[in-house]
Parts: sequence; C-alpha cells; structure tokens
Amino acid sequence: MNFPLKALLLPIAFIVSCLTFAQNTISGTILVEEGNALYGASVVLKGTSDGIVADEDGNFSLQTNAQLPIEVEISFIGFETLTYSYSSFDAQNFRLNFGNRFDEIIVSASRKAEKLQEAPAAVSVLSAAQVFKSGGSISPIRALINTPGVELQQQTGQRIKVSLRGASGIFSTNVFPMLDYRSLISPGLEFFDSQNSPLHTIDLERAEVVLGP
Repeated sequence: MNFPLKALLLPIAFIVSCLTFAQNTISGTILVEEGNALYGASVVLKGTSDGIVADEDGNFSLQTNAQLPIEVEISFIGFETLTYSYSSFDAQNFRLNFGNRFDEIIVSASRKAEKLQEAPAAVSVLSAAQVFKSGGSISPIRALINTPGVELQQQTGQRIKVSLRGASGIFSTNVFPMLDYRSLISPGLEFFDSQNSPLHTIDLERAEVVLGP
C-alpha cells in the first residue's frame, strides 16, 4: 500500500519540531568576590542530578527539558552555595562568596575546649552534618568509615567493631568510646557493643576521634 509522501513528512516534521523546542538552554558566568572566573564550579538543576561544571573562564551552558522558571544550585568547595531561579533564558553572571574560612574548630578531647590546631594529640572532628552525610543517618559509627586511622568491621547487621590503627582483637578493640565523657563500654562484657549503645545521630553535635601516641 502506498502512502502519499506529504502524509509521511508532516508527522515527522511535527516530531522534530517538538524535540527541538523541548530542549532549553540556560547559561551564565561564575565569578568569585574579586571578579575572577571560578573554574570547575558545579551547576546543578535543583532536585535532580543533572548538571555541569564551569569552564576555565567560569562559563557554563546547560541544556534541559525543564520549563521556566528553572532553579539551579551553584556550588564550589570553600564557597557558599548559591540558589538562583531562571525566569528567562538570558545569560546570567553569578558571584560566589567565600565560606567560613576563619571559623575555628574547637575540640574537647582533653576535657577542655581548645583549638584543633593546638591539640597535643591527633584528633579528627566530624560535625553533625558530616556524620549524617557519611552514612551516620543509619548509625553514627558508620560515619567514621573515611576517618584516617579508623577501621570498621561489620560483624552483624547492626553490630560494628571499631579499631584504631589496626589494633583489634576478637572481642577487645583497644578503643575506649565515650559519650559526653561517660564510658560506652558495656558492663560485664567489657567491650563496646555498638548494637546496643545509646548513640543516635539526632543527638550528636560532633564526633571526635583521638588516635593517641
């Protein structure tokens, strides 16, 4: 059966035109406070994993099927995250502000508040946000997995054994966990039972790991 050529071309032209108009482009330039281009800054469509990074001149161009308004998040390590809503497809200029560069991290590993840089022992500090993002939403212990000198071993579905610098045994791990200066060693068992410990992410302000000498 033969179909008229025009009858075939019209649907094809309609599909192509729809695909063309479905792709929208948002663009801009990312600068720092001094006006220099910020190479490698991340631009992500808010609520999605779609994004792009700025080139060496701070420029970016991102294609999307989303319709206006389009909300994006612009971020870079050491800078405050900027959220912007595109109301048109005109190129925009953005300036990112430096983050908390001068905030001091205070630790309490020696029972008194002191600066992390002045602590006599090697101390790693995880904030509450870092604990949550590092897997601590399930168990605060899991958040220590990327901490230098710390080794985690999954014994059961809920029980995790913690060791420092590879010093571990069958039951004893040579680790002395404390919560607000109170021992978490289980009475009678004489080892840290993470499964039945009173550790909850929602109650933690920070976690400090002291490796010792």
